[in-house]
Amino acid sequence: MVFAIYQLLYLVLSPIILLFLLSRKDTRKRIKHMFGLFEEENKQAFPDKNTLWIHAVSFGEAKIALEFLKQGIQSNQVPKSICFTTTIEDAMIWFQQESKTLLSTHKIYYYFLPLDFYPIISSFIKKIKAKSLYICETDFWPATLRVCKSSQIPCYLVNGRISKSLSSNFRKIQKSSIETLLAIEMAFVQYPSDKDKLAGLIKLDKIFVHGNAKFDLLKRGVLNGKYQSLKSNSRQVCILGSFHPDEYQYFTDSFKKFHEKILFVIVPRNLNTIPKLITILKKNKLSFSLSSKIEQLKINENILIIDEMGVLSHLYQYSQISVVGGTFNQIGGHNFLEPILYKKPVLIGPFIRNYHHDAQEFLKLQFIWQVKSSSEIQKFFSQYLNKPKPFIEKSLQANQHLQKYQGVLKKTWETINLK
Repeated sequence: MVFAIYQLLYLVLSPIILLFLLSRKDTRKRIKHMFGLFEEENKQAFPDKNTLWIHAVSFGEAKIALEFLKQGIQSNQVPKSICFTTTIEDAMIWFQQESKTLLSTHKIYYYFLPLDFYPIISSFIKKIKAKSLYICETDFWPATLRVCKSSQIPCYLVNGRISKSLSSNFRKIQKSSIETLLAIEMAFVQYPSDKDKLAGLIKLDKIFVHGNAKFDLLKRGVLNGKYQSLKSNSRQVCILGSFHPDEYQYFTDSFKKFHEKILFVIVPRNLNTIPKLITILKKNKLSFSLSSKIEQLKINENILIIDEMGVLSHLYQYSQISVVGGTFNQIGGHNFLEPILYKKPVLIGPFIRNYHHDAQEFLKLQFIWQVKSSSEIQKFFSQYLNKPKPFIEKSLQANQHLQKYQGVLKKTWETINLK
């Protein structure tokens, strides 16, 4: 009954949905995909019935999807025909660019996921001739799963992460949820708590706790050119990675107090916020340079602002201290694992919702440091400058601990292969 009402709403509201999609620039240009219609040049797509369909709801999940496919290709478990779907344009653009070189041995088709209306999804699935569906992290669409079940297409949840709200919503309509989730052949989740949230909805022998596949995405790299000159800087280098404008207020006092001994390198989460950062620095009479304006990073200013994209993950290797953004506001934290990969002491703020399980474990082992105020931040820098050795030793231990959690996606393929 619940599913029938859900589908009826799609039908009744279809004129409004269509007008809404046409009113938005990002959805207007892919309106055909959303209604399960192929572009003219792709009418002959998927002649092979053995097509692997993988879906990633956004950019982060697209990275997981690509790494998962790479692991599967290495173990000869991925058919030559692959269909990738997403709902986010940035994720689609990135996946298209990266997959063309990394998955060059396979034929890949790219589509935005159609609307979750049974006739549309049914038509789409018939056209792509999917043999299996792999869903990265969490994106349960009732009609999609039910069509897969009726078409005998096994569905796999990869790197599953189940929020409290999603679990609560499932249980409010438990009978309908169980019917929908029957399509899930195997659910590979990150933590025991995720398994608990699915208990009673999916049979326990179909749920496997494999850890967080984001550990598998951690890859060392080198930044050539001017960034390497940070290694020879006379001051200690502290990188503030993926920072938001409302987080700088906690660090302005430290900028003023320690700039003679520490070069603070700020990497904004969004380059469009740099004017706000510059205003804050000028207000506090702090000098700065923009990385794009200088050829060598031998600078005398208090602050270096990185106003170039795509350098942060590898930039951490040139720091002595790394501070992770999104942890000093309600964002809930960005990736604190990247600097650990390079054996750097990591400082985080009080907000760690996005990485709560992993952050709590590293905090419990005293492998990373957490502060809650401007005064605690200053205390941290003072302690490091006075006696850096204990911080360095802990960061080395953190790196060793990190390596234990890698290999999640390889283990997932091995489990599927044993089925």
